[in-house]
Amino acid sequence: MLLLEDDGALIKTGTRMLEHLGHDVTAVKDGAEVLDRYSRSLRTPSSFDLVILDLTVRGGMGGRETLK
Repeated sequence: MLLLEDDGALIKTGTRMLEHLGHDVTAVKDGAEVLDRYSRSLRTPSSFDLVILDLTVRGGMGGRETLK
């Protein structure tokens, strides 16, 4: 699972919750990094099966721009 979130406290909380539910979580703080990580994962046998995006990221690419 790939998680986009720019708030450190929410990254920590979200990662803990999702790991508790049995997910392996990779957390990133910018949409550009989401695109990089996701595209690289497609070339491996273990690509991401779920992506959660923060729609607004201060000073960076948020979920809306990432989806475009």
